[in-house]
Amino acid sequence: AEACFLKDVEDYGESLSRHRALGDLYFSWGKASEAALHYESALKLARTEGLISKSELNPEITFMQHRLALCKNEEAFRKAMEGEAALQRGLEAQQKKDWTAAYGEFKAAIEADPTNFPAWNNRGSIAMNIYKDFDEAARCFTEAAKLSAAPVIRQNLILVKKAR
Repeated sequence: AEACFLKDVEDYGESLSRHRALGDLYFSWGKASEAALHYESALKLARTEGLISKSELNPEITFMQHRLALCKNEEAFRKAMEGEAALQRGLEAQQKKDWTAAYGEFKAAIEADPTNFPAWNNRGSIAMNIYKDFDEAARCFTEAAKLSAAPVIRQNLILVKKAR
């Protein structure tokens, strides 16, 4: 994936989405300085192109700003990596339908890394579908939506509002 994204940057030029993808890739690999470089490049492009004010990009901009701050703080980045491990444990528990363990691991992931929108979304799904805690589900989906414009998160917000 790294080689493909770097080749795209070389062949087609810089773009917010290419730098965001590279930042996310390096972040997931635990490479804070490389991730920071690409998040900074993406944010610079967003400012240059006047994209920061576009509402549909606000979650992406917010996400990258928060991720950049994590990358620049060694202790916060270490905790974020612990959060990624908790997310993976949560996903494994979810596969086994161990809802209590999954719910707890997603909470641990969020506490370690508040930018972990998959953990927010998955915790919200369990709150809504298993525990019928619609207020907690709405809170989780709302936090996830602040960090990602993923359609599944928007759909979950609609579903939880209907369920209330």
